[in-house]
Amino acid sequence: MLRSAACFGLSLLPAVAFAQQSPVLQPPWLADPPTSIEVAASRFADCVSREIRLLPASLETHSAAARIVGTCQAALAAVEREADRIIERSNLPEERKALARLDLRERLGEAGERIAIRVDRRRASMPATRR
Repeated sequence: MLRSAACFGLSLLPAVAFAQQSPVLQPPWLADPPTSIEVAASRFADCVSREIRLLPASLETHSAAARIVGTCQAALAAVEREADRIIERSNLPEERKALARLDLRERLGEAGERIAIRVDRRRASMPATRR
């Protein structure tokens, strides 16, 4: 489930990573269940992956990315809510929380561009007859 989240959804996590305590790295078989932000990021990444596969070849890259962001907006909003919750509950000083929120908004604003790059890569990897 988290495999596709690594592509995009979890790239949003650095915005809040310093707001959480650093966990001790564990082998996968001992790992804790996914956190709420990991689940939200995974759902967003899965939505993006699904929508990229369903895109018509005739749709221009940036239009396709905008369409995907719109379709996956609820999942992206869940990532934002979870990240905001983590930042708010952290023990960081208010000025650091403000910087974390700013970083988060910046990364969320890059969603369309990052998705456009994925669309281009997907199309480039497909045979010319399927594009």
